[in-house]
Amino acid sequence: MLEYDDIPLFSKEIVIKSLTNINDIKQVYQANMPKWNFDRLNAVERAILLMSYTHRKVIEDSQKKVIIDVAVRLAKKYLDKDDYKFVNAILDRTL
Repeated sequence: MLEYDDIPLFSKEIVIKSLTNINDIKQVYQANMPKWNFDRLNAVERAILLMSYTHRKVIEDSQKKVIIDVAVRLAKKYLDKDDYKFVNAILDRTL
């Protein structure tokens, strides 16, 4: 089991800032997906979207392409077969 002290500072920062800004981030996503309800998305999907937005807009202004690539790879690994397409589309629209 990974100890808290062994988790990289960057990872801790993303999680904390995602949770701190969750309501604002959810509003941004909700505005960009009117046919979907953010709270009804899969928990892993929500986590990927929250952390992607936080990485791009709250922590540092990283390249959109890089953040989307990482999010899509995570979605392919942890979500159902074609869910990565939704993640890609929403991030492209939102970031």
